[in-house]
Amino acid sequence: RPVKRARWHQEHAALDYGAPCLQFMEFHKHDKFAGSNMQNESEDCLFLNVFTPFDPEEESKLHPIIVWIHGGSFLAGSGDTGIDMEVITKHFTSNGVALITV
Repeated sequence: RPVKRARWHQEHAALDYGAPCLQFMEFHKHDKFAGSNMQNESEDCLFLNVFTPFDPEEESKLHPIIVWIHGGSFLAGSGDTGIDMEVITKHFTSNGVALITV
């Protein structure tokens, strides 16, 4: 039976990736694109990573969205990769595009 997750009542700094799902294959141990977080597998692994442009002058402005779903054939993989996502997200958000990784 699922256990309800504790909710936060103040601002939450979501600066770290959530745990990846349990991996059927162990290819990530030798994969140069696997993030270090791959060692923290968990059944509690349903996370979206949302990176958005921020302009305090235009908070209600709508932006195009790119959704990136990692590969792995439902056997392995995670939204946390060894690729430097900071560079990629800065590229999109500085050009007015929101990026969501799963």
